[in-house]
Order: sequence, then structure tokens, then C-alpha cells
Amino acid sequence: MFVTSMVNTGQAFLGFMLGLGLFAGPLFAADEAAAIPWLEANLAPNPDFEEVAEDGRAPKDWTAQITPDSGATGETDPAVFLKGNRSLKIDVPKSGAQVTASSSPIPIEGGTTYLFSIALRGVPTYPWIQWLDENQKSVGNCNFHCPSAPSWDLRDAFKQAPANARFAQIGFTVGNDGQKPNGKNEPVTLWIDAVQFRKYLPPPTPDWAKGETVRVVAGGKTDTRVASYFVGIDDTFQERRGGSWSQIVNDPEAERGTALQARTEAKQGYMALTGHFPALPAGLYRARARVKIPPVKEIGAVGELVIGSQHTYIRQELPFVPSPEREDKYTHFETDFIIWDSGYWSLGLITYGKVAFSVDSLKVFCLAELQDRQLLTVYPGSEGALPADLKPARFDAVGNDPRHPLKGLVVAGLGYDRFKIAEVFHVLRLNTETKVVWVKTDSGATTFSGFPEDPRDFFQYSIIYLCNVNMRALALKDKNAIREYVKRGGALVVMGGQQSYERGGWRGSLIEETLPVEAAPQLRGGLTCAPKGQALKINRKIPWLEAISTASSPLVYYLHAVAVKPSGQVLVEAGDKPFLVTGAYGEGRVVCILGIPWGDTGPQATPFWEWNDWVDLLREVCWWAMKNSTDLTMENSEAQAIAGGTRS
Repeated sequence: MFVTSMVNTGQAFLGFMLGLGLFAGPLFAADEAAAIPWLEANLAPNPDFEEVAEDGRAPKDWTAQITPDSGATGETDPAVFLKGNRSLKIDVPKSGAQVTASSSPIPIEGGTTYLFSIALRGVPTYPWIQWLDENQKSVGNCNFHCPSAPSWDLRDAFKQAPANARFAQIGFTVGNDGQKPNGKNEPVTLWIDAVQFRKYLPPPTPDWAKGETVRVVAGGKTDTRVASYFVGIDDTFQERRGGSWSQIVNDPEAERGTALQARTEAKQGYMALTGHFPALPAGLYRARARVKIPPVKEIGAVGELVIGSQHTYIRQELPFVPSPEREDKYTHFETDFIIWDSGYWSLGLITYGKVAFSVDSLKVFCLAELQDRQLLTVYPGSEGALPADLKPARFDAVGNDPRHPLKGLVVAGLGYDRFKIAEVFHVLRLNTETKVVWVKTDSGATTFSGFPEDPRDFFQYSIIYLCNVNMRALALKDKNAIREYVKRGGALVVMGGQQSYERGGWRGSLIEETLPVEAAPQLRGGLTCAPKGQALKINRKIPWLEAISTASSPLVYYLHAVAVKPSGQVLVEAGDKPFLVTGAYGEGRVVCILGIPWGDTGPQATPFWEWNDWVDLLREVCWWAMKNSTDLTMENSEAQAIAGGTRS
């Protein structure tokens, strides 16, 4: 689900996913758990620390060992939590003390891979797994690093159990080794919640990801399903290549005749590094390295591939471990990892300085894209927490007082100007204040200039516009914040474009749950084109739309095809297809504009975005969205007066 060789990674990945229609699949109702075929049930005992032992403080099925006994604690905390009503709080107030919290032994299968994930808040820690045999004696251990997190954060790793392991014990160790400048003890605290320990069933490597990479010439057709990097010649790996830890060598056994070889005269270091790749859709990915290791005397890894990411530092490690069947020939090493956030990612090759092994090529490809509800099944709590009493700013709580303007947020993608949102918002109220977040795309990466950093900031607005926004580029916590904003009474207006609805990963997203429509399951058929245009028709059963005139025959040339939900009401059609649909979600209201302001209009035609009544139409539905009545067809007298043009 990437491009071959030198083609831009992010853009080609999206093109492949769109082209194959991989957004199709089951949709999930709000708060419904989603099945993951390659993950089994959570094995972690009392994973949210909701069950408390007889002492009323310690979590059931977990043990806290304190050394020395210096006032440190490992207990449930009913005041700070991410999921449920409690978390595990490890508090170490004095320097030199340490707390180790561990689960009861978990029955497992030897040789099997498990996904271990946690949500944490506070000081750094190293979550660990202790592998135990049938007598519950240690046969190995592993850990991964979690840096400090001032607010709730997520960390995870795939770890394989030794063949003779029959049990696993998971845990966290927190020590107090620091002091304040004045020499006094500085307390350290860590909160843990939403623990997952799940058996992983790796999907098979697809046939299209195996074998030699197709050579591409100018104008040739690329295989966009896989990103292939030839380490010895690919400019992507220029950083540190050919330096202290690696050299480029000619090798007739390499696919392109050149490979990157580790130097043995230096100690451990990076052979080569990539830059930062653009964010990718959330999903399960596989990295496949073609490596040749010469005969070695000692058993153990000679180097590794490191997969990094913006928010999680090291996403996954793939050690290169020699074996007799791999000796002195190119073989494949594979590892899987999950991308669940919206940050960049990278690749790095490391040598331990012991053996002159060679790396020919690396491939990265997607095994399964994850919809939002599936992500929440894998990582409970990753949507973030919002105060229960947080409510959107109501339009009727503000007036023309300069101290209390009507505030709107516009996430503005391509086409923002043609939709005339600024004009619409201006005529909604005399005293208004608009915050515009510009959507930028560069080398396949989508960024949002000025996007709210704190999800709670969305609630300061009386209305939010999403104009041509790609859902894959939004973090899960932001999508959940917008969903909660609507659910708690906010007004949302969604507009079409080449990055919206079926073209931008809206299907199966948390925000799609709020919409009165469902995006098409795939790209093909998701966007309709009428070269001569389709005329708009107003639903005249809506009293407050009576003043909107279509005498100039406004036309739509491009239109998103959707399924209208039972709760949705079509206010405007383009031909016989929905153009403007409204609906309620929770206490809030949503407006969906399905037309795209594109098209060769011709000299006599009136495209909808140049239609005289377009601003008036959008003004009325935005005003409706900010109202809080329950019946679309029976507004109060004020709304009907507005439709008659009496509002200034």
C-alpha cells in the first residue's frame, strides 16, 4: 500500500487505498466494540483496575512490591483515571525507593506473539513482561520504554514469548532517583490505565509483497501496494550511510547489485537513517528486510531495523538474528507494527559492530487499515477524556456585545473560498469572530495550521465547519472531541471536496457517526459527475426555506454519493440525489453539503457557488444548526421570521 522505489510514499499509499476501496467493511454503532480478526481477547487481569482488593485500595490480581518501605504506594486512584472509575497510581515520595507493580501470572502459548499496550500519565517507566515456564520459573523477559507524559499517553509493543514459556507476568517499575536542587526529595508519580495483553495472530504476507520489486521506468505503471527502499542506492537513506558504521558494496546477489554493509571496526551505531515520512492511515503494517549475514560463532542479534514515529519514539524493533538456515545468503526478516496516531514515522538501520552483514532492501506495506472503533478496541482510552460538564458555547448565550462575539471555527481545505463560509458566517450575526485553520498538504503530508492543541478548545465555538478535510490526518482524540462537541449540543457543517467523505477516510470514523449520511464504501461510485450539471431543488416543505429562490437554475457538477441515514432529512437535491442533508446527533445538529464547487460551467450556466441565494441558503441551515429545537419542519416564530427576511 505504498509505491515502489522512488515514488512519494504518502501520496501513493492514499492512492492505492482509495483505488482498491479498502475503506469498505463493517460500520460500528456508537460505543460498540469492533472485532479485530488478528487479535484475541484481552488477557490482562483487571485491566482498568476497577476491581479493588479487600483492603479497599490495592487493585485485585495485582501486587505492589516496595523497596525499601519508605512511604511509597501502589494503589487504585478514584480521582485520576482514563477509563472507568479508577486507575493504578504508583507514588514514590522519597529518593532511593522503588515500586514494582505486577499482575498475577497469565496463561499463554509459547512461541506466540502478544500485543502489550498501556495508557500512562506521569514519570517515565519501562513496562516489562516476565516469561515463565510451566513451573512459573523465569525463562526470559523484555521491556519497552515509556517517556514522561504530563497528560494521558499510549505506548505499545509486539513481543514474542519463548518457546518454553507457559505464563506471562506483566508489570511496571517506578523508582525515585532524582532530587531537587536544594537537596530535598522530589516525589514521583505514575498513573496506569487501560492495560492490554492480547494474543496476536499475524496475517500472512501477501503474494504481491514477496519477490523482486518491479522496475519502474519513466511513464511506467508502479505497484502502489508496497514501499520498497534499496538501502545502498536509495536517497531516502542518505543520512549516515557510508559513514562510521556502514559502507556501500557491490553485490551480485542483491536485487539491484548494490547493498549496504555494516562495518566491524566501530561499535554500535546507525548504518543509515531516513527522514520523516508523512503520516499514514491508522492500520496494521509489516516491515520486511532482505538481509545477508555471514557465518558467525556467537548466537545473538547482529543488528536491527528500528521503526520510529513522532509520538512514540521507537514504534518497533526488528532484530537480525543469525541461524544456520540463513547463513551467507539473503533471507527475509519481518516485523509488524501498528500506526494509530497522526504523526510522522521513520526507518533506521543499526549495527552492533560485530558482523559485516549486508542489507539489500526494505519493504513496508499495510496489512489492514483500522477504522476508529477498531482502534478503540485495540487501545481503550486512546480517544482521550473530556470533562463531563463541558458544553459547547451556545449561540443564544452571546449577543452583539463586543465582549461576547459569536465564535466559529473553520477548518479550511481546498475550495473554502468558493463555499463562501466567511460571508455566511458574517451574516449570521452582527458581532462575530471566526478562527480559520488552514489545511496544508506538502509531499503527501497534511497539516493543520492553527488547529486547537487541547481538545477542550473546540467547545468555545458555537459552530464548526469542516471544509474538504481528510479524516486520516486528524488525531483520534480530535475526532472524538468534535464528536463529543456535537453530541453535547454543538453545530457542525461538513462540506465536500477531493479530501472529504469517501475520498478522505470518513467512513467508519468517529465524526461520521455524527453525520446524517454514510459515506460511500469505496472510491469507485463515491463521486458522481454531471458534465452538463444537475439542477438544485429545494424541499419546500421546510417553512424557513420558502424564501430561497432557484429561478436562476443553479447547477451542481460534482457530487458525493451517500446513503442517507433514517435520522437524516434531505433539504436540497441535485437532480434526484441528495445535495444538502441535515440531522441531529445527541443534543447537537449537523449539516452535510455534498456538492463540490468544481466544474466547467459554461457562459450561460449558474454554478451553485455563484448562485445569488447560496449564501442565504447556507446561512439559514447554519442558523438552524445552532438552534436547539427538535423538529426540523416546525421551527419557532423567530426562525420563520428569519426565513422571511426580517433578521438584520
